This record gives sequence, C-alpha cells and structure tokens, in this order.
Amino acid sequence: MGRLSAGTKARSDPRDVASYERHRPKQTLLYGIVEEYCPVFLKLLFYQGGSLPGYGQREFGDYLKRGR
Repeated sequence: MGRLSAGTKARSDPRDVASYERHRPKQTLLYGIVEEYCPVFLKLLFYQGGSLPGYGQREFGDYLKRGR
C-alpha cells in the first residue's frame, strides 16, 4: 500500500457519511416476484408430489413478513 501524503486524511470525516434511509423491501422487484409467485410455486410443487424443506418455506415466509 502507498503512503499517505501530508494532505490526505487517514480516516473519513463523520460528516461525509450518508444519512440513513429506511429500507423498503416491498418496493423491490425481488419482493414483488416472491410475493406473487411463491404461493403458485408451492402449489405446483405440492401437485407434483414435492415440497420445499421446512427451512425453505420459513425463509420465504420470513422474507415476506419483513416487507410488511
């Protein structure tokens, strides 16, 4: 790594930190796809004689709950 010159700051100034913005997962494309197609996907698996493991179903459920 290179050396710091006399005019270079070793640490960033706290005032340079961006302000916090609340996440809005419900507004993302991924959330919309999971919300719309997850029930259809699970039904399709069921009718084909399969299912997601319990942890997979929990993950989808938890993901959707975070957006509400």
